[in-house]
Amino acid sequence: MFQLENGRRVRVEIPTLTGNVDTIVDVNRAGDIIHFERQGPLKAWKVLLVDVHSIESNEVVEQTPEGMLILPADSTNVVEVRVIQNNQFN
Repeated sequence: MFQLENGRRVRVEIPTLTGNVDTIVDVNRAGDIIHFERQGPLKAWKVLLVDVHSIESNEVVEQTPEGMLILPADSTNVVEVRVIQNNQFN
């Protein structure tokens, strides 16, 4: 996910190798809160928040050079995170 603007909603369709839709993820942002809702089979999934380097979440999170990687449990369909703004350079 790359720089989702406040108030914006997007739907991501993730295909199978044959081109059929396997999983749908609806994403919306309200202020510092980003909400993800997955529809599809229960299996491993992850979300990379590009250029976001600090969040609060109940999910397993890894910091990468590209941003924060969210690693929900296979059975988790709804994830909510709070982006922590770093204003040290403003």
